[in-house]
Amino acid sequence: MREIAMMVYPGQAGNGRCAGSNRSGVAMADYTAALQTLKTMLRTEETFSNTYRYFFDHVSMNQNFIADSKRETNKQVQMILQTTGDHIFGKKCEITNLVLLRVESKNFVHGACGLGGCFAAVMYFEDIDMGMIAICTNPATSCMQYGRFSITKLDKDTHLDEDKLAHFNPRVSKALQ
Repeated sequence: MREIAMMVYPGQAGNGRCAGSNRSGVAMADYTAALQTLKTMLRTEETFSNTYRYFFDHVSMNQNFIADSKRETNKQVQMILQTTGDHIFGKKCEITNLVLLRVESKNFVHGACGLGGCFAAVMYFEDIDMGMIAICTNPATSCMQYGRFSITKLDKDTHLDEDKLAHFNPRVSKALQ
């Protein structure tokens, strides 16, 4: 039996704009460079809303990206959504209308759903084992909560010394509160 552990690092909400509200970018023939920039931003950008805004402005509307995105079921990403939603809302929350898409050649998963009655979006780069979730917790104000996460598969015999991994919580980092 294998367990999945994850770490979520909280982000700044930015300026309160709904991520992706400025879709003025023109679709590129090849989205590879934009996806690479997104991957770098995912690792380094401190204001997480900038990362999501970049995704919506420079990647998501690209016609080739859309064509390459194929629907899939991904239990790991689904678990991230469920656990994060349960933590943010303080109770078991329902995932509705989940759509996850994979760009196979880029090892990239992205999608959206309803999470506890709120809109949520997720992206995950499998090759760097890092992703981000964005939840619109108050549609009236476009208040967003963001989290960066990593998924690590553990063998059943793996022992984690949580004292040495102070930022690690097998569910969700308490820093999201």
